[in-house]
Parts: sequence; C-alpha cells; structure tokens
Amino acid sequence: MTAYRIQDVIGPDFGRPAVLYRAAGDAVEGPMPWAIRAGETFDFNSYFNAFFPESWHKHTQIGSLGVEVETTGPVRVSVDIVEGTQAPKPLLERVVDGRDVLWLDDVAREGRVVLRLTAEKDAQLADLGWVTDVAPVTTPTLSVGLCTFNREREFTVTLSALADLQAANPAVGHIWVANQGASFTDPTIADLATRPGITVIEQPNLGGCGGFTRTMAEATADDETATHHLLMDDDIVLDPRVVDRGLKFLSYVDGELALGGQMIDLDDPTTLREFGAKLDPTRYVQSIGENVALGTPEELALFHDAPRIDYNAWWFCVIPTASIRRLGLPTPIFIRGDDIEYGCLMSQGGVETISLPGVAVWHESFQHKTSDWLEYYNMRNRLFVATLYPELVWRPAAYYLLGYCMVFLFQHRYRTADMVLHAIEDVLAGADTALGEDGESRHMRLMKRVTRMPAYEELAPDDLPETRAGTTAPLDTSVPAMVWMSVSGFIGQHFQWLTRLWKKPLRFPYVPMPNNIGANDYIAPKTPSAEAYILYRSRVGSLWSIMLRAFWVCARYGLTPKSHFDTLARDLKDRRQRDRWNELFKLPRGRF
Repeated sequence: MTAYRIQDVIGPDFGRPAVLYRAAGDAVEGPMPWAIRAGETFDFNSYFNAFFPESWHKHTQIGSLGVEVETTGPVRVSVDIVEGTQAPKPLLERVVDGRDVLWLDDVAREGRVVLRLTAEKDAQLADLGWVTDVAPVTTPTLSVGLCTFNREREFTVTLSALADLQAANPAVGHIWVANQGASFTDPTIADLATRPGITVIEQPNLGGCGGFTRTMAEATADDETATHHLLMDDDIVLDPRVVDRGLKFLSYVDGELALGGQMIDLDDPTTLREFGAKLDPTRYVQSIGENVALGTPEELALFHDAPRIDYNAWWFCVIPTASIRRLGLPTPIFIRGDDIEYGCLMSQGGVETISLPGVAVWHESFQHKTSDWLEYYNMRNRLFVATLYPELVWRPAAYYLLGYCMVFLFQHRYRTADMVLHAIEDVLAGADTALGEDGESRHMRLMKRVTRMPAYEELAPDDLPETRAGTTAPLDTSVPAMVWMSVSGFIGQHFQWLTRLWKKPLRFPYVPMPNNIGANDYIAPKTPSAEAYILYRSRVGSLWSIMLRAFWVCARYGLTPKSHFDTLARDLKDRRQRDRWNELFKLPRGRF
C-alpha cells in the first residue's frame, strides 16, 4: 500500500516553546535526525504533532491513517487515541528498526491520534509523519501577500523565513510585499528583493486593507498564478513549516476552501488567543478558543471537533485565487475589519473558511491595542459590514450604540468615546464622508482630530504614584446591569474630585472594563512592554459634553431610514471594483 505524507512531525525551532511540539522528552531542536538515548521516550501528544482527524474527514477524502517512521536502532512506536479529556487509549504498538509504515484500523473521526516513541537502545530518529493511502486530489500552489508598515525588524525575520521556504518548496511561488511605511533600509530585505520570486511594492498608506488588497490584485492579475494566496501580518512570529502543513491539507481539498491559522499570544507563547471567530449579534465577533493553554494536553480537546468559524483573521489566511477572481476585491475600509468584511463576502459567495489545528502564528494580544483612533475604525467598519451583509451581521440598534459609548465614558477614555461617535456620524453622512478621497488622507484628518482633544497623562514606570491593586471581572452587558453601571458611574464621577484626595488610583495590567473601575482614577500600561503607563482620570466636563452628544447622535442613528443604508451599501460595493482600487494604488507616496 502506497503511503502519502499528510502531516510531518516537527521539532522545536525558531525559538518557539518546546512544549507545543513535544509533551515529554529532551527538547531536541531543528530538523531530524534526532538522537534518542536507550530508555528515553519522546511523547508527541502536543499541539503541533498530534493528528486531529475531524477536519480531514469533514473537508477532504483521505483513506486509512498510518504512521511512517525511519530509525537507526530499535525504537518502540506507540500510537494512541485521545477522546475528550480522557486518558489515551492504545491503538498500536510496534518496534521499528529501519523504515516502516504502521497502518491503523478504524480510527475515530473525532479526538486526536498521538505518538510516543521509546528507544530500546541508543538510536536515531530520521523521519516521522502521518500518512494516508489515498493520493492527493490536486497540486496546490501558493503565492504570499505581506503588508507592512514600519515594522522592519520583525518583518525581516518573517520575509527571510518565507524566502528560505520558497527556495525549499516549489509549491511556494511569488511573494508580494506591499510596503506602506518608510522605505526599507535593512540590507537583508534589499538582497531578498532582488530575487525573481519576491516583489516589493512601495505604495501610499492605504491601511492593512489596502496593502493586502494590493497583493491580492497582483496575485490574480493574470492566469499564470498560484491556486491559493496566503495573507500574513508583518508583526507575527512564524514557524514556516506550518505553510507546508497547510499545503498538504489543501492537496486533498476538492473545491474552494479558505484555510486559516490560529493566533497564539506573542507575550504568552503557549496560550491560544483565537482559534477563529464567529459573528455574534451583540458582540459583533466572538473569538473562539480564547485563553486555551496549548501546552496542557487536556485542553487540546478544543480541536477534537473543530468549531465552525465565520472568518479567520489575516495574520494567516489562505484564500483560493479562484475565489478572489470570482468575488472581487475587498471594500477599502483601511484597517480593522477588512478580514471580517472579506470573510462575509466569501461566505455569501459560498466559500467556507476553516481553521486547521496545528497551523498557527504568534501575534500581539488584542488587549494592548487600545489607541483611541482604532475605535473609530472598529465602529465605522462594523456598521459598514452590517450594511453590506445584513443577512450575516446584525446592524446594532441605537440603544446598543449608546451603551457601547458609555463603556468608554466610564473607562474615562473620553477621546475614545468621541471617536466612536464620530464614526457613527460619518456613516450617517454617507460613503464619501466616511471613506474620504482615500484611506490615507481620511486617516490623517482623523489623527488631527485626536490631537486636538486633551491628552491622557503619560507616566514613566519610575514616576508612578501609589496605587491600589485593581481586580477584573467580565462586563455584564444586560440592560439592567448597564443602566446601573451608567447611573452609579455618572453620579460617582461628580464626587471624584473630592474622593481622589484620599483614594489612591487603581492599577491594572491592561485597560479594564468599566465595572471594575467605578468612579476611580486608574493606571494601566500603554504598551505590552509597559515602558510607559497612562493615568486615566475622570473629568466631569468631558463626561457631560460627550454624554449629551451621544444621546443626540444615537437618536439620529435610530431615526435614519433604511433607504440610507441601502444607498450606503451600493456605494461601498462600487468602491471595491478593481479600477477604483487601481486609482488608489497610483496615488503618490509621501503626501503627508
């Protein structure tokens, strides 16, 4: 029976935590061969090396499952099945000395299949992987689209890893780099850019959406293109072997399927932050798998029956180029939600998105991305997506938007609340106002607005005042709880000028939900590395002015007729046409 490799067993590399690759045994890094001492056990019941059959059976047509192994010296190979959080159950055990394929009988469609190797004598492991007896149904090829903005140090590492992968794997084709920041100065990038398979495009700052869209446009400009296009952020840490893993899976997929990778926390590199996401009526999007400890085998049960997702973020997302040609390009929404919008477009067009267990990148956690202006894009683009895809996304009611704004008011983030209201006002004004002439000019006007508002007090770590430890609890978003929080917080802030004379500010590891703050001043890190902190103070004048404006803007929103949003949807769809994008790509750099 012929064996076809569908997943390699890989060892720790690229500075990533060994526990994600091997549950037990010395953390031998890099490619095989690996030395195994007599009596030593390598346990591959781990995130990257367990085999999760559910995704394969649901989306591909593989046959029997087996293990291909090559050793020098006798090694006992044990194969187990893990169902739920139960202890592993043995499927097969055999001593191998040389090369062999161990076929498994009647493997369950859910759970995970795991390997354990024990050396009978000193030995070497030369090769190990999961195989099937069915040949691939297609030969996928991959172009890569990278969007970067002033992240040269991190980006150099990612581009170098991809260039090495491109040289080693002929299925990895052209790499398109959309640079929207300062011109590169790193000699490594300059050298890589001279290679025929890598193109660096310098264009104005059209946001992550504009950068990724440029690579999508280039990757589908003619018929001589790859079958799939991989989108990846510039601020990730990549184990490039997961690209090979994704290609092996796609070689068994018949039809158009988008394949995503998970996000692991860059600062807590064994903790999953997102498996994928679902659209949620009240929260807009709901991350799946948040805070799963990937180094704990029991928590890998999340992947036994992989949850359905509505979209995968573009830190790692493979999209069929046939889908891009058929559905068109994204709507030019600059940043924050471009992946959601295009995920909805694919869903509407019949293209399913899945997240494949064992394919992931490391990315900065969301909780540290609290810049005021980001909330403008979060709200504006949320309303855009709800307008474009009403059958998929609930357009929030006026009372919901009012409550959303109250959250920032009672976090003492008055500039953020202003940004939310400004986004709603722009959506009510129409696409020409909300999008502007182009994303870069619109963004510059937005940043000027932010700087005109009173700044928060920034503190160095050595200048922090005495504080009290803050505690965090989830926000109760029920109407009674939100009303009580708003009333009590509003009243309490009127006395904060007095109580701050004896009450120390609270201190949190990140900006907390308002139910944890009350009417207190508080301190939180400005960035993940905590090289600076922000002191958030209540200001009664700002509270009154923004609250009154919030009632007015949300009332206008609630009274806006459906015809306005129908017109907005038509205008947004027109903006994603390829000729409209080409006009944006031709804009000169350095205008601001």
